[in-house]
Amino acid sequence: PGYPTVLPTTPFRLASVSKMFAGLAIHQLIAEGRLRLTDTAQSVLNLTTPAGQGPSAAFSAITIEDLLLHRSRVNDEWRWDHETAQAFGKQLPVSEWEVARYVSSLALLPTAPAYNNYGYQLLGLVVARLRGAASFADAIKTSIFDALSMTRSRSATSLVGHTPTDE
Repeated sequence: PGYPTVLPTTPFRLASVSKMFAGLAIHQLIAEGRLRLTDTAQSVLNLTTPAGQGPSAAFSAITIEDLLLHRSRVNDEWRWDHETAQAFGKQLPVSEWEVARYVSSLALLPTAPAYNNYGYQLLGLVVARLRGAASFADAIKTSIFDALSMTRSRSATSLVGHTPTDE
C-alpha cells in the first residue's frame, strides 16, 4: 500500500545485470585490439593509494580475465564510502576513482570469493579509462546503449539526497 505502481517506464537500478554490460564492453575493447585478457587492470588504471603510493604487487598483478572470472581476490566489501572519505580526509560523497584508490590499498583476500561485485566495478573503470569517458555509463553510451536503443540509462548516486525523485 502506498508504493507507486510499477510501469514499463519505471526506472530501476541495474545492479548485477550491469555485469553483462561490463563484460560486453570489455570484449568490445578486446575485439578492437585495445585490451587483452592478460593485461592488468593496474596497467590501465594507474591507481595510487590514498597515501600516494602504488598498490601492492598482488593488486597490480590482477588481470582483466581475473576480474571477469571473479578470481581477483579483491575485497568485495561494499561499505567503503566512509572509510574512503576518511582515508582522503574529506566528507562524503567520494568518487568511484577515490574508492578504487582506497581499495587498491587494501590487502587481497586469501582466496577469491565465488562472486565478486567489486571486480566488475574495476572493469567499469577500465572501460571508462580506455574510452576516455567520465563514467562507465558514458563509456558505453554509443557502443551499447545507443546500439540497443536504450535512452534512459543513467548512473546511480550514493547519497539519498542526490537520488532522482523517480528512482
